[in-house]
This record gives sequence, structure tokens and C-alpha cells, in this order.
Amino acid sequence: MVMDTHYDDNPEHLDPNSEFLHTPPEIFELYLQADSICFDSPRGSAVLCRCCLEQFLEEIGYRGNLKKKIRQMQRETNVNHSFSSYMRNAMDFVRIVGNAAAHPRYDSESCTTIEIDQELAELCLEIIRDLFKEYYEKPLRFEQAQVTYERELSSFS
Repeated sequence: MVMDTHYDDNPEHLDPNSEFLHTPPEIFELYLQADSICFDSPRGSAVLCRCCLEQFLEEIGYRGNLKKKIRQMQRETNVNHSFSSYMRNAMDFVRIVGNAAAHPRYDSESCTTIEIDQELAELCLEIIRDLFKEYYEKPLRFEQAQVTYERELSSFS
């Protein structure tokens, strides 16, 4: 089930129904929830992005707390779970921002807490979208194209 989000009001976002056809629905649903509250509750959105990341890593076989899952993924040698350097660091960034959103700490020296603003929450959403594209969407689209055009392209190999 796909929720109505602010996609209609935000031309920067593509239609979620067509962009993420291969992403598991239960994980994508968390992303849509995070996206739908980003404007009104960036802190809540960042927490949901963290949940989305944790569920993704759990689904592909990593166990333990989120920090442990990310460390396992960063040391991964299995080509099926290989991620770009950007994505390996970006996943940890989402974890840290999500932790800061879920457990705000008051800094007595500066008399402030870390602000989770809309820009930071949108960056977390962008990272999750990139993760879905890198792991689910691009490989399957390539495989489909390869099958579709295999006969026509075989004469060029």
C-alpha cells in the first residue's frame, strides 16, 4: 500500500509508485512515512529514516544493533552486499542523525541541542532513496534491459 505524501506538492520528488518498483513494500512504507512528515516534523522524519535503514540492513542479513550492522556491512566482502564508499558512510550518517533526533542531548557548554531541521531530514531521505536505487532498483532494471536487448546486442559482442 502506498500512502499519499507531499509528492504532489513537491516537483523535486518523482512519483514513488514508478520510481521504486522493486523495493520491498514494508521498507518503502517507512520511507514514505518519513517523507510525509518531513516538513512538519523533521526530527520524526530523521528517526523514521533510521528505522528504515535498520529494517533494510536486517532484511539483507545483518544482525545486532544498528551500529553493529553498519560496521558489519562496512567490512563486507560479499559482492552481493557491496556498497559504494559514499553509501557506506552515508548509512552511518543516517544512523547518527536518527540517534540525535531520537535522543536529543543538551550541550551544557553551548547551551544548545542539535537541531534536526528540514534540510538535514531531507538529506537523510535522499540517502535512503539512493540506497534503494543502488541496492534494489538499478540492478533489477539493468537485468531487465539485458534480457530485453540480449538478442539484438549479441551481434556486437
